[in-house]
Amino acid sequence: MSINSAPPATITIDVLKNLDSVADLKSLISADSNVLFTFAEDLALSAGKPISSAVGTSAASASLTLTATPSWKTASGVAFSLAPTAKCVVTVAAKVESLPVAMIVDSSTTTDVQIAAPANTTYINIDLDFGITGNVSGSGTVSGLVISGKASGSATTTLSFCQPVPSDTETLAALQLAFSAIVFPTAPDSAVRMAPGSSCRMSFVGSLNAELDLTYGLGNYKLSAPGAALVQQSLAKAWEKLTLPTATINAGAKATVTYTHTDNLGLVVVKPDATSAQLYLMRSSKDESDETAGINLGVTATKVALALDPTQISTTVTSVTGSATLATTVGNLMSSEVAKVNKLETAATTKLNSFISDVTGNAGLSVALSQQDGRIALFNFNVDLTHADLAAQSWSALLDGNMAAAMNIGGFTLLAGSGVSEQVKRACTLQFQFFNLYSWSDQSDFFRNSSAELGADGTIRILTDIGVEGTVATKKALDRVRLHFTATATENTKADATNAEIDLNIEISEKGDPKGALVLAQLIGMINGASLQSAIDAMTTYAKANPTGTLGMIAVLKKSAYSQLKCSPYAGGKPPEDQSQDTANWNAIHDATVSLMGLDFVKPWKYEDWGTFNSICNTTKAGALADRRNSGDPSAVPSTFWGNYQAQSDQVQYFFLSSAGGMNLFEDLIDLATATDAAQSESQWQVLLKELTAIVKGDFDIDYAKPISAAILAQATQQGAKTTVATSQAKDSSTYTATLTIV
Repeated sequence: MSINSAPPATITIDVLKNLDSVADLKSLISADSNVLFTFAEDLALSAGKPISSAVGTSAASASLTLTATPSWKTASGVAFSLAPTAKCVVTVAAKVESLPVAMIVDSSTTTDVQIAAPANTTYINIDLDFGITGNVSGSGTVSGLVISGKASGSATTTLSFCQPVPSDTETLAALQLAFSAIVFPTAPDSAVRMAPGSSCRMSFVGSLNAELDLTYGLGNYKLSAPGAALVQQSLAKAWEKLTLPTATINAGAKATVTYTHTDNLGLVVVKPDATSAQLYLMRSSKDESDETAGINLGVTATKVALALDPTQISTTVTSVTGSATLATTVGNLMSSEVAKVNKLETAATTKLNSFISDVTGNAGLSVALSQQDGRIALFNFNVDLTHADLAAQSWSALLDGNMAAAMNIGGFTLLAGSGVSEQVKRACTLQFQFFNLYSWSDQSDFFRNSSAELGADGTIRILTDIGVEGTVATKKALDRVRLHFTATATENTKADATNAEIDLNIEISEKGDPKGALVLAQLIGMINGASLQSAIDAMTTYAKANPTGTLGMIAVLKKSAYSQLKCSPYAGGKPPEDQSQDTANWNAIHDATVSLMGLDFVKPWKYEDWGTFNSICNTTKAGALADRRNSGDPSAVPSTFWGNYQAQSDQVQYFFLSSAGGMNLFEDLIDLATATDAAQSESQWQVLLKELTAIVKGDFDIDYAKPISAAILAQATQQGAKTTVATSQAKDSSTYTATLTIV
């Protein structure tokens, strides 16, 4: 090759005249739409010299002369066009352009996916900005990987192509070689036609229909106990007594997930040699996105199907606890009670669906993506180029959005730890919830005395009685209302249980009681009716349509919420002089009772009336300091006290006693949240259970647990706490559960 000594003022590449006939830029362009790339200044100085002499130069201001508005249309139906605002940047370098990509969706740690330059090679890195118009198949129905737009002029160019050339190639010839080698990554044979050592990246606005087949692993254990201190002790026992959970084991559930992801996406192809390539389908960084595209970005699950294997779940219980007895208990629960298995399937399916779609969640896929600024790998494939026909078929399936087919054909292999797969896999877990693990002294005794149930939140619950809750009356009350504190055994809690985030859980359920279920639906409105109205409407609809079904509510109060609870505390076993906070709590109970239950005989009474009633019960006369902890003798109250409510005196009396129990619950929960002594916590818990048992349909068939719970929740949220709600309904409509999270 002869090398000229006098460089021209500019270097020009005419797409139709200077490029190889098989070049994408030439073969796909219309014959009347010529494009001239003109490079001046620094790059022109290397004309007639080896391309290696231009290393370090950049034609950042290369001009494009357009004789028409050129357009290209690939085999996949995606059209590209150049406009006068388009840009072309050519950089000559000793190595390929760096392309950092986060391989984990919720991590900012990046990996450079590019490859090292072969010996005696110089890279020509070409960045082109295109306009893109996409095809929408099937009468306007978006399907597959649909490329719908990329406006020219955004911060990062549409197509970046990095082509190695021999370092001694003359500059103009090297540029022509590089431009001829550009391959659009939207054709099935894209990787086959790329030269070894080359790479390309294309950004676009797109919609992807994906499918994943997943096996559920075992998630972090949930530990529940009567008080915060006992939860911390349970955490220590979990790390000491139980086999550590892992998402890699087969926990006994398999899911198929299909979803649509509309976003600013990108394809990256890296070809290290002639036999293989790596293909990355990624979410573009924010500075590569076109904010004017006018699309609704997001991830929406379209179908989640789940199947359970009770035998495998039972095997998992044995591996976790070492107890064959408990494994049998759980296995019987799974195998014999179809409705409960249905509930677990529903809860697990809802959890996965919400993880994919719910932008209000704490760890959902949409949230994780929205919190990242850089490129994120969604699916990472190895492409087998030794079977070019299979690679092309898999590539076509990918562009159709059929991930399952892309991998099953044989041309693609999904790489381990691949972006979305890894993120969703960590969400696909079954979770065990152990109650009162702190009381473990002997494994065989602990699990011999344990029972199993399925929580409405999808957890497999292992419950061990610690005393009074084994009595018939208390167990009946706990079947309707359960109060407990909960934490999760994460690595952060292994060394120090005080690191745990401890939640207060209030659970209420109604089975086969349509009227009670409607009250439960209305209870949520006492917390934040406007923002939760859709959940209230759905619960109301369910209660009316399913009179024999079970409607449940789980309220999860974070510490920031339950720390707002206040009471007028006792000192030395004596009631306080200042009862202003008790007054506020009593008023909240009274108002919730009137609003939810419509009991006319409750309306006219005030806190002062209750105080007088309590004083007479305890001292036989009015005027003594009210003592909610002591009910005294209600028969001491004269009939004249009831005024116009003589006929309903027994019902009003029951409300007064229940409202005193409700005020006590405020103090009980505050004590259990703050107590550090185990013995003290257990004794306080027994007091709370007695109060709760008396409140839930005691002397009269009136359940004051709902208005008292509503009062507790309302008082916890009055300082502006944020409340979100998630709902799930069993496939057979046997259950419907609303889970509130209050922060």
